[in-house]
Amino acid sequence: MRKIMYLIGCIMIFTVFGRAADLKVKNIIQLTKLDDGIYYYPRFSPDNGKIFFTRSNFIGLLFYDLKQKNIIELNDDPGAGYQPVFTSDGESVFYRTYNYVNRRKYSSIVEQNIAGGQKKMIINNKRNLTPPQLTASGNLLLLDNSAIEQISGLSGTKNVTTVDAADDHPLAFIENTDIALVHK
Repeated sequence: MRKIMYLIGCIMIFTVFGRAADLKVKNIIQLTKLDDGIYYYPRFSPDNGKIFFTRSNFIGLLFYDLKQKNIIELNDDPGAGYQPVFTSDGESVFYRTYNYVNRRKYSSIVEQNIAGGQKKMIINNKRNLTPPQLTASGNLLLLDNSAIEQISGLSGTKNVTTVDAADDHPLAFIENTDIALVHK
């Protein structure tokens, strides 16, 4: 039994190190300087023309425009940098922001146009609201007090409806420190 476990362990180690050898870094380009600030959690926009990131504690959402080679602050909303969701055309971003009232946390879902910066409040001041996730059909799903809500009509009038399950593929959320899997 020990020999089998040892063999399985060796195979796993060689597999991991063997995969690492396939990845080669051609060059490293420093996009920001320490004087610009300290940033976290970078991710590309859907068109790969911008790199989005946030500040400490997920405050604000900024991006580095690869064509213009400059940093643009989209907003300074608390929580905006935690799991933002982009529309497939890359024109808008959805994020969860929060505020405190009488030591209670209230969350909102905001849509912001990336080019112009205009904001639209989609859901305002709810308790126990998860960050949204984009489904394959282009709708947003989130949990609101353990109820699944779907936000559809992202290009026009927004409709927020309660649904029984995800419409096209499973999604995972964090709910009260547990992983909640949503599927049909």
